[in-house]
Amino acid sequence: MKYRRLFLPVILWMCAAGDLFAQTTIVRLLGKSTYARDSFAYSLADSIRYNYSGNRGSDIEKDIHLYDSSQRTVIVNAVKEPNKKWIRRYDTANRIIQQTAIDFVNGAWRNNTDIFYKYASGTLYDTVLTRTWDTTALVWKDKRMQHYKYNSGSLDTIHWYMPYAGGWTTEGFDTYVYSSAGLSKHELIIYNDSLIRWDIWGRELYNYDGVGDMDTFTSYVMNPTTLQLKPSTKEAIQYYPSHEIASHYYHIWHSVTNRWEGTFWHYFYYNTNNTIDEEVTNYWDIAVQQWGPLNKRYYYYDVSDNLIELIEKKFRYPLYDYFFRENWIYNSQNLPMQYRRFTWYSPTAFWMPEISKQSQVLYYYENVTGVQQAANQKNEITVFPNPAKGQVFVKVEGRHRQSCSIALYDVYGRLVAARQYDAAQASPYQLPLTGVAAGHYILRFANGDEEMTKTLIVAD
Repeated sequence: MKYRRLFLPVILWMCAAGDLFAQTTIVRLLGKSTYARDSFAYSLADSIRYNYSGNRGSDIEKDIHLYDSSQRTVIVNAVKEPNKKWIRRYDTANRIIQQTAIDFVNGAWRNNTDIFYKYASGTLYDTVLTRTWDTTALVWKDKRMQHYKYNSGSLDTIHWYMPYAGGWTTEGFDTYVYSSAGLSKHELIIYNDSLIRWDIWGRELYNYDGVGDMDTFTSYVMNPTTLQLKPSTKEAIQYYPSHEIASHYYHIWHSVTNRWEGTFWHYFYYNTNNTIDEEVTNYWDIAVQQWGPLNKRYYYYDVSDNLIELIEKKFRYPLYDYFFRENWIYNSQNLPMQYRRFTWYSPTAFWMPEISKQSQVLYYYENVTGVQQAANQKNEITVFPNPAKGQVFVKVEGRHRQSCSIALYDVYGRLVAARQYDAAQASPYQLPLTGVAAGHYILRFANGDEEMTKTLIVAD
């Protein structure tokens, strides 16, 4: 039996350009360098450089970078060598309409992937077309096209098409179903060539408690032998009365016993400003059918609530012992300038720089003149928990009772999660983080009058 390969998509919206530069000064991220560490010293491992034109640049507060081109360089046998570059085009609203990825192969640049974006309205995609470079014929060839449909501003379906006989044929589609609390079901349906029928390849179910917090998330995948959906993973979340996550349970389906088996159990303690103070992780011992200690994490912040240090202790019977440590250094604008990772060396009871390919990262910026500040904000937002896991809440203080949206951007300016809320829904607003990788993000709250942003850390 043959299935056309199709991956579960991430629901994304591109950033809107009109809001991006509503500030007196734009801080551009010019580049960052990653350093490896051996037994003796740090050495450059790779670097990436961003190039901008005119007033287009980065809004570091949102981690959005509207570069015209960027290039990655790697170190091979102590020699700098080009690796990859990206070239972008924008429309008059600063929305990305084309991005081309080019690889450096055998001493020359070679096209790799070309992506075109069209928009239904505002920042919502209409179609995304992906092409790949044919190295034999030296031409671009269509690979896949996605068409997006919406219902009252929420994503309803994504139809996937593949080239066929000089045209396009449907490869599969995603469907999204919502409840009053938010997304309740997502299904991926693809075409089974062998049986000439449509099959549900994957399903995700979201359940919420009585106050609108997501308390379980369950995923199912197709069993290629029985052609039936089978359970895959399940997450269960419990909350404090103030909506911070108290504990987060992870399970996988055990095909031998035909039941859910635990994998990890995280529980959290918070500071008074809703930032995580301590995170404890236990693991499920299948053999003895009980939870056992795994590690503890401790978070430390500066006066601006920037995470400056994370220390993890691993359980080594009968006590927890130091394992690794990460720290960040910020400049006067609260922008990260340096990241380093250390490991604990027990014989000397001393933190040693980690011997790895990503032991240290340095960031480089510049300031350019931008447009004037937007109108004074009428609201303030609080984001909690921070760091977050599974979901995050946004509480709006001040005069606010209208439709709004929340979007989460990664360090490359790509939107990785978003949700819209109507005027009937009240603060705090919930944004699920299912499928969002651990790291630093910028959360953007927007309504018809204003927008506000906060830095968010997603824990693993």
